Amino acid sequence: MYTPEERRIFRFVLTFPSGQQVPRYADPIAVKRNLHIATGGRLNKLIADANKDVRTADNPPLDDESPERMAALQARGTLAGAACYAFELPRFDPMTGDGMTEEEAMSLLMEYLTWLDQKKTSGGSLPS
Repeated sequence: MYTPEERRIFRFVLTFPSGQQVPRYADPIAVKRNLHIATGGRLNKLIADANKDVRTADNPPLDDESPERMAALQARGTLAGAACYAFELPRFDPMTGDGMTEEEAMSLLMEYLTWLDQKKTSGGSLPS
């Protein structure tokens, strides 16, 4: 049917507090669709807003009370929830300590987006 390269399945690894690592797989088209659904079609805007709060040499820290900082924090929260939804993973549960923390969800989202960009530049693209 399809070669592994043609299928373009996204593979990621979940690491549990015990240290156990479990591979997971995701249909990248379904993930992309679910990210757009979970963000109300504002995925790119939310990523741009969240990136305004990333500290780099060219991007000094935002004032804690600035509207840009508040938008960045809100965007991060929305994106983390969207990532959990898109990858069908539980959000962090403060009662049990189980589930994806915001940092873990954001890391997975960035891993996926980087993987997706690499697929686009390595010949061929995913349907949108």
